Amino acid sequence: MRRRNKGITLIALVITIIVLLILAGVSIAMLTGDNGILTQANNANTQQSHAAVREGISLAYNEWQIELKTSSNTKIASTEKVTIQGKEERRESGTSTTFLDFLVSKNYVDETTKIINVENLTGSKQSLGNGTGTDDVYKIEEDDSNYKVVYYENSTTTTEISTIQKETDEDNPFSYTQADIEETLKYFNWEMVDVTEENREEYGYDESIVGKRVAIITGTKENYYTSGKGGTFPLKKIVIPKTIDDSDYVDIQISGFNYGLSYLKNLETIIYLNDLGTFYTTSCYDLKNVKLTSNNEIGYYVECTNLENVSISENITEIGYRVFSYCTNLKELKIPKTVTEIYQYDNERYNDSGPFYRCPNLTITVEAGSPLTIDHFENTGIDVSKVIFE
Repeated sequence: MRRRNKGITLIALVITIIVLLILAGVSIAMLTGDNGILTQANNANTQQSHAAVREGISLAYNEWQIELKTSSNTKIASTEKVTIQGKEERRESGTSTTFLDFLVSKNYVDETTKIINVENLTGSKQSLGNGTGTDDVYKIEEDDSNYKVVYYENSTTTTEISTIQKETDEDNPFSYTQADIEETLKYFNWEMVDVTEENREEYGYDESIVGKRVAIITGTKENYYTSGKGGTFPLKKIVIPKTIDDSDYVDIQISGFNYGLSYLKNLETIIYLNDLGTFYTTSCYDLKNVKLTSNNEIGYYVECTNLENVSISENITEIGYRVFSYCTNLKELKIPKTVTEIYQYDNERYNDSGPFYRCPNLTITVEAGSPLTIDHFENTGIDVSKVIFE
C-alpha cells in the first residue's frame, strides 16, 4: 500500500508539472503572442499615440483655417517668442503663409528636420515620437498636393497616419509648392557674383555680405518685360527662392532694368522667400498678391491697379518712394513695427511720389509697438484718418 501511494504521488507530481508547464505556455502565449495581452497593449499604445498626433494635427489645421478666414491677408507672421502654459512658443501676430509655416510658428514642427514636437502638439508626452533622426519620430512630409504625417519607427519602417490636402490658391493667395519655384527659375537668368570688399558697393551690399556668393537676376529668358512693350508672361505666380544652386543669397534687384517686372500680362502673384534685395514692379495690371520678405526698403508697385493682398515681413524697415502709388484696388495694409521710416514728399508739386498716392480705398493698420506716429503719414498720399494704430 505504501508503494502504491508513493507511485500515485509521483504521477500526480508529474501531471502537476505538466499542467503547470501547459498553463505557463498558455500564459506566455496570452502575454506575448500576436493576440497576446502585451502585444495588444503595445498596439493600443501605438494607436493611442497615432490618434493623439492625428487629432493634434487636425486641431492645428482647423485653428489655422479659422485664422485664414478671420484675419486679413495683409497680416504678417511674427517670430516673437512667448510662454504659454510653461512652454515657449513663437506666437503669430497674423496669418501664416502655409499650414507648414503655421506649425513651425507654433513650435509644433522643427523648421529644418520637419520632426513633430509631439508634446507641444498634443499637450502631453506620448509613448511614441520621442526619438531623433529617423528612429521613433513623427515627421511632416509634403508633395505638391498634400501634407503627410508619417511615423518613423526606424529608418526602414514607416507608417503614414494622416494626410491633409494642401491649401488651394482660393484658400490662400500666398500658398506655393516646390513646382512653383522650379517653374519660376525656368524663366529667369541668374548671374552668380562673389561679393568682395571691392565690389560690394556696386551691388549696394554692406560689409556683412562680403565673402558670400549671390545670385542676381539679370533678366528673363524670353525678355518678357521692358520699356512699356511688355508681353503675356507664361506664369501667373512667381516664387523667388531663398537660395539658388551654390549661392548664399538671392538678390532680386534686376540689373539693367529701371522698373524690374513691368507691363506683364497674366502675372497675378509674386512671393519673395529671400531676405536680400528689392524687386521693382510697375504697371502689372493683373497683379493681385505680393508677399515681401526682402530686407530694408520695399520696391515699387506703381500702377498695379488690381493689387489686393500685400504681406509685409518684419525684415522691412523702410517704405520708400511711390511704393504703392496708383494701386487703386488696395484696401488693407498692415505695417509691421519694424518699419521706422516712410517716405514723405517735400511739396505739393511732387505729391505723386508719395508711397500711398492715389490709393483711395486703402486703410493702413500700424502694428502695436511701432515707433511710427501720425506725422509719418502726413505727406505720403493717404488720408491720415485712414491710418489706424493698434
